[in-house]
Amino acid sequence: MKTKKFYCKTLLVLLLAGILPGGSVLAQQYEKSRSLSQSFPATAETSIQIINKYGNIHVLPWEEDSIRFEINIKVEANKQSKVDKTYDNIEIEFSETSYYVIAQTVFGNKKNAFWADVSDFTSSMLNTGASAQIDYTVYVPTNSELSIDLKFGSIYMTDHYGKTTVYVSNGDFRGGNFTELDMDHSFGNVVIDSIQSGSLTLGYSELKLKHAGNNRITSKSSKPVIGSFNSIRLNSRRDTYFFEEAGTLSGETSFSYLTMERLNGNLILETNYGNLNITDYGKDFSLMNLNASYTDISLICGQDLGYSFEAYYDRKTKMIYPNELSSFVNTEIDSDEGNYLLSGQCGKKEERAPRIKITMDGGSLNLIHQ
Repeated sequence: MKTKKFYCKTLLVLLLAGILPGGSVLAQQYEKSRSLSQSFPATAETSIQIINKYGNIHVLPWEEDSIRFEINIKVEANKQSKVDKTYDNIEIEFSETSYYVIAQTVFGNKKNAFWADVSDFTSSMLNTGASAQIDYTVYVPTNSELSIDLKFGSIYMTDHYGKTTVYVSNGDFRGGNFTELDMDHSFGNVVIDSIQSGSLTLGYSELKLKHAGNNRITSKSSKPVIGSFNSIRLNSRRDTYFFEEAGTLSGETSFSYLTMERLNGNLILETNYGNLNITDYGKDFSLMNLNASYTDISLICGQDLGYSFEAYYDRKTKMIYPNELSSFVNTEIDSDEGNYLLSGQCGKKEERAPRIKITMDGGSLNLIHQ
């Protein structure tokens, strides 16, 4: 009993001293902060560039013929000396000409090789236990050309009608409507109302996009959900895509899963492994041309959909289709190679009936009528 009491008293002393995990909550934190603001004149030709790390960027529209930066810097650590060392090595540099304005977070004294590289600054913060938060609020004309480069932070925007270029990693992006947007995003979430044109490069990202006009998407290990789009050129690796109202989709996928609630345009796709599921078709659907390797394909066709059908497949491919499709003919093309053609017409034969052509090597095709 005495041993137990002694152990409890010792544990309490260690926690209060901050020696054991859990005791750190009682350790004193030191902090230092400063704010600065800067404004620059802007014309229709002025482009804006923002480069930052360890903080958030808020971009707000206004109708002034100028650009305004409001920046807050805050450093925290468990020792004042650590705070001072980190704090003194954070600067904001502004560059201005009649054609561009650049705001950049600079880490370290350029004369000091140790601080010259931002990776060294990161290592130093980790070693000293310091943390830095550098937040930008930027007021810009909505038609200005804008470029943002941010690591370890999030970007928040509303509508922007000038050309917009965004690089963000280890953070989120939330935006409104964009006329032209080129984005490179990794490790975080993206929520956008609409993009008329542009390109998205995604890595380990979760995307929610309400509408896309004409866009290119290159992605890997991501989960995009897109409400509707006119046309997308896709290069996908190990992704899970969900499209509500799909327009024309073309490109390549590998180990990806694609689901379309409704296909309203054309589908021209090369797939390697993965899945493709389509549950409905709009009146503008006219062509599906698939080249699939070890892909599981499920096509649900309504009773009112008339189409011509061709499926070239080999003996490794599993084919499932309704028995009532009496017009479908299964033809052996090459007995040695085990190649076959399943072809036929569904519904009324019309001159402009949609055409479905599929070439398969392994995998499965499930053609469902309901």
